[in-house]
Amino acid sequence: MDYLAIDRHIAFLYRKLLSSHNNPINVEAEKNKVFSEKNYNPVLNYEKDFNSLIYIKNELNKIQPDFTPIGKLFNEKIKEMLNKINLIASSGSSSFSKNSVKLYGKPSPELVKHALKFMELPDEPQLQVHSTSSAKRKFIDYFLRNDMDWQVREKEMVVAASFNVTKKILYINKNRKFSENDLRRLFVHEIGTHITRAENAKKQKFKLFLIGFPDYLATEEGLAVY
Repeated sequence: MDYLAIDRHIAFLYRKLLSSHNNPINVEAEKNKVFSEKNYNPVLNYEKDFNSLIYIKNELNKIQPDFTPIGKLFNEKIKEMLNKINLIASSGSSSFSKNSVKLYGKPSPELVKHALKFMELPDEPQLQVHSTSSAKRKFIDYFLRNDMDWQVREKEMVVAASFNVTKKILYINKNRKFSENDLRRLFVHEIGTHITRAENAKKQKFKLFLIGFPDYLATEEGLAVY
């Protein structure tokens, strides 16, 4: 069995799946309504590329790895990607929560109780607040000091920061300000964990290291937060 060929095909389909991700297209409008009306329940609209999702799903179902250790990893990654497709396709529908639990799992009551304790902690004092442009300069400086050939760009999005491994671009939210502690956390979280892992993964023989082993996300996000 040609494991490298399977590996590259799964990686190709994974990248197509990433480009099929659908963010809400009316976030800012609904956000304004939420802040102006306390009891308003936001209604998010999504733009979906169903043709691409169907193509990826059909191609994944054609792949038949064996039951060797590497074959089992491929099988689990395929299952994970199929669950991701179902989740994306169900955005905005009543089955979204069920598909989300199927893909990511559900926290135990003990974990939820533990998380609520953190929500009760007082907010950190914002001693120094940076604009997006100021934060951008600090990220660029961080990359330069660590000899990493990455760009930093501003982007309208929900999260504080995200990145594109293929293009080697770190995106930061253009609509928010960053405290000094925000920046320190993001340096470690995004660059010190996610981007460093991705850069190391590029040097490996199998693309699976780069796109992530099955269920890698929980471990990596936990490590990044820790």
